[in-house]
Amino acid sequence: MQTRLEQIIDEQLTGMIEHGAPADLVEWFAQPIPARVIAEMLGLPERERPDYQSRILAMLSLDTAEEALREARDGLYGGLAELVRDRGPDSR
Repeated sequence: MQTRLEQIIDEQLTGMIEHGAPADLVEWFAQPIPARVIAEMLGLPERERPDYQSRILAMLSLDTAEEALREARDGLYGGLAELVRDRGPDSR
């Protein structure tokens, strides 16, 4: 996992450099890296990762409206439940 973590960090830093100044470390580093690592550890399909990231950010924001928070929570929990079902004992 260390090698993959180093790759993810390199990708994020490269993207931040290419984006140019000013650099927002929260946007480019602190938020996406843990989410990307957790998504990979869970085996979340690549196509679902942007939705996963946006739902997590909505849930962590103090500015998210109640309805949007509920939608983010339900979408995240539903997606994770589906992932667990797909990887259950019958899928081996």
